[in-house]
Formats: sequence, C-alpha cells, structure tokens
Amino acid sequence: MNAQELEQALIETQHYDPGAVPQAKELFESADRVLCRMQGLNFSVLAIVDATEQDARRFELSRAQSKAMLAECTQLYSGTLKGAKMPSALVIVELRKGVTDADAERLKAYSNDFFDKDVIHAFLIDVDTGDVRTATRGSWLSGFGWRRFLSKWAAKH
Repeated sequence: MNAQELEQALIETQHYDPGAVPQAKELFESADRVLCRMQGLNFSVLAIVDATEQDARRFELSRAQSKAMLAECTQLYSGTLKGAKMPSALVIVELRKGVTDADAERLKAYSNDFFDKDVIHAFLIDVDTGDVRTATRGSWLSGFGWRRFLSKWAAKH
C-alpha cells in the first residue's frame, strides 16, 4: 500500500488527473502526489502525503493558505449555478505506519467552519492495518464518499 497505488486508483476510478492547476502548485511542497478533478460544476484537488518511510513527513500547508488556494480555484474552475459559484474541495490523505491521536489532532486544525464555502477533508490511512480515520470535523458526513472509497481501497491493498 503506497501513494503511487492510491494515485493510480484515483486516476482510474475517480477520474482525477495527475498534477495541479497553477493556483494549487504550492501543494507540491506539502504533498508527494497532487491530483485535480474538474467534473461538472465541481472542482477538487487531492494531496497525498506518503509518511510510510519518513514518520516526520506531514501535510504542512496552513489552513489559511489552503483556504486561500481553494478560493482562487473556485473563482477560476468551479461552475456557476443560479449565479452562485459552486464550492471547491481539498482532500488531504496521509499514509502512515501507525496512526496516532496526535496525527488526527494535527489535521483536525483543517476542519471546516459552519459557514465555509470551500471545504477541506483530511484522512489518515494506517498502512499496517488498513484502517481509515477521518481527521476533520464535518467530514464524517460530507466526506462520507471519500471515507468509503479509501476504506475499500485500503482493504484491497
């Protein structure tokens, strides 16, 4: 189970494209793999951090930087419905050997506020057990499809 396999699964089954739009290039500083998808009215970007070999590896782009990047992407890439821009999403996935409460607490800082238009979902995958943990508040509902996909993928690998 590694970042390259997850990236390939996302490309094949979720129709993501490898790489990032220019406004999301800063994600490459914090992630090993970056993928984008513009589907219908929605835009999403996915950042995969592979911490299986380096436990100190983390997603380090701040919440404020992440939200600013998403706002810019929304203006440029999200569709408009009845005069309103549709929100963008950033999905952060960290692959680790052993997920700790400290890892989840650190990513919890990316949680969405009630009135946030653009959303951030963060997930931790324990490569030893295949367990998938939701790390951001609110992602249990709006990120449900993500958790289901990641859990199925982890169970196969």
